[in-house]
Amino acid sequence: MIEWWQYLPERIDPVAFTAGPFFVRWYALCFILGFLVMTGFLLFRSGRSGSAFDRETVWDAATVTFLGVLLGGRLGYALFYDQALFTSPRSLVFPVDAGTGSFIGIHGMSF
Repeated sequence: MIEWWQYLPERIDPVAFTAGPFFVRWYALCFILGFLVMTGFLLFRSGRSGSAFDRETVWDAATVTFLGVLLGGRLGYALFYDQALFTSPRSLVFPVDAGTGSFIGIHGMSF
């Protein structure tokens, strides 16, 4: 007998909510929540006496980490799934098709 929970991933919508023409997916919310929790924890720790780092260092580290994850996810996607993106470096950054001008999105973080 097959249980209902075995088919649960097929029933889950990957889009959490829409904001106009943009779709916000569950994995994006997980990344954002993870960064907020990490930053909040480090800010809490930096406020304690004897901490090795201050609040400015925490914000700098969080910003660099966030940008590094976004850039690394995009480059990893291009390297493993779509090497043609390297022929047009503009397509690595901009979510618009150069030929048609239509919005195609930026992929890479879901993998």
